[in-house]
Amino acid sequence: MLRFAVIGNPIAHSKSPEIHQGFASQFGIELTYERVLATKETFNQTVLDFFAQAGRGLNITSPFKGDAYAMCDWRCPYAEEAKAVNTLLLRDEKLCGHNTDGLGLRFDLEERLGFSLSGKKLLMIGAGGAVRGVMRPLIDAGIASCHIINRDATKAEGLADTFKSSLPCSGGDFTTVLDDVFDIAINSTPATQFPLIRFTNDSLAYDMRYTTDADDFLQFAAANGAKKTQNGLGMLYAQAAEAFYLWHDVKPAISF
Repeated sequence: MLRFAVIGNPIAHSKSPEIHQGFASQFGIELTYERVLATKETFNQTVLDFFAQAGRGLNITSPFKGDAYAMCDWRCPYAEEAKAVNTLLLRDEKLCGHNTDGLGLRFDLEERLGFSLSGKKLLMIGAGGAVRGVMRPLIDAGIASCHIINRDATKAEGLADTFKSSLPCSGGDFTTVLDDVFDIAINSTPATQFPLIRFTNDSLAYDMRYTTDADDFLQFAAANGAKKTQNGLGMLYAQAAEAFYLWHDVKPAISF
């Protein structure tokens, strides 16, 4: 039986076992997929033990994506730039790390929701690892510009500097959006209060979270003119599909 797992803390809420079992059923693949709770002190040994015991692949969730990155012998370009890994596998006895979050977000936006990113002005709320992990696929999709806002303006400005060579990208605190208009706003934070955001006529507000925690931002955005709103459940499934492809070399259909 092929063995897979997701590691995080907390982990009991994870939908990954159900998602991957559903993907496997599309191809008649028999596998087990576990939830594994770890701590900062036990994470590295837990990963090593898993692969030593014939594990085939691991998903990594909060707060261990940076720890997973540090463990890898090889990383894909997306993981290298993000300094974060959410998918692990062994190849030729080397621990290989991938980051599928950005590909999952891009697929959900463009393929499932039909929202073209080409030429769009993006507002990114938050300047943490979640944003760093998704920026490159959004840039590759052809966004015209990005403004990153965060309560700590210095953090937003620093992250913006990372991507300035690829597109017009700026950063600042929540007050710096007042004189601009955006096609798409993506929230990556647990904030419950947001600055006034001005949206274009065909605009989308998206929250990376897939629970009811996303409702505050989406309701706020709808009240302020966003034409469409969406939580991150599709991103969750799509990034999992990318990981499934890396492990099994087949791409599952996404439905939920």
